[in-house]
Amino acid sequence: MEAVEALEQLGGIARAADIVALSSRRRLRTAVSNKAIIHVDRDRYALHRDDLGMRLALEHNAHLSHLSAAVHHGWKVRSTPGIPHLLLPTGRPAPTSKARFWFHDARRDEFDGWATGPLLTVLLCARDLPFDAALTVADSALREKAVAHDELVAEASSWRGGNEECVRLVASHANGLAKNPFESGLRAITIKAKLEFIPQYEVRVGALTVHPDLVDPINGIILEADSWGFHADKEAHDRDCQRYTMLTADGWIVLRFTYDQVMFQPDYVLRCIEMALAQRVAAA
Repeated sequence: MEAVEALEQLGGIARAADIVALSSRRRLRTAVSNKAIIHVDRDRYALHRDDLGMRLALEHNAHLSHLSAAVHHGWKVRSTPGIPHLLLPTGRPAPTSKARFWFHDARRDEFDGWATGPLLTVLLCARDLPFDAALTVADSALREKAVAHDELVAEASSWRGGNEECVRLVASHANGLAKNPFESGLRAITIKAKLEFIPQYEVRVGALTVHPDLVDPINGIILEADSWGFHADKEAHDRDCQRYTMLTADGWIVLRFTYDQVMFQPDYVLRCIEMALAQRVAAA
């Protein structure tokens, strides 16, 4: 696939090795040369974004917020925003600009330059975005150590900025062990269905120790966010075949889902999980 498409799947910012695994080094070089992708620092690449967000923020005395702030902080997101997300104080009329305006009365210390600070960014995403998108932002913030989980839960418990139940739900389930938006999206499907799956739970099969993406140790079910990009060489493919074969032989049900299935066919994913659970119940 093209490097831009690969970087979209990886959350809008990623290391060269991760992009190349899904695309190629030549395509990455071409995208950088064409300025479709920006070389941010020594080994980080991001999707190109012009300064529209900053110009509009300055023009309207606003701040980048929500997904725009998440991208600004260098976090991976489920999908990068097509237009800037900007925050205005409550009660101010929304300008007629090419931007998505949100409202909240933030304290001065909750901003980080021309964007909402990390903690407020997570809380506002939890308040306003769909659960899977908000969980992805929260997971990414924890993974990057921009926000501490205890701090997030404490702030969510005292949140009075609207949609309190959603804010607390996201905070309680946020987990920095999720490696990318793909895994966060898969976990969001299970959480919404009130199913208990643990990310990166340790499973031992003989001499083999693995940490699958999501594990239900009670019912013996494993869910994998399976990207073909990580099978780019024979050794990686052989390792995964051995791993899945040994897990299945040991009695685990292993369900593997593609990126498109998780992101665009959540009903199919949930139906497969429910079928596996029903199989366990029937065998009990």
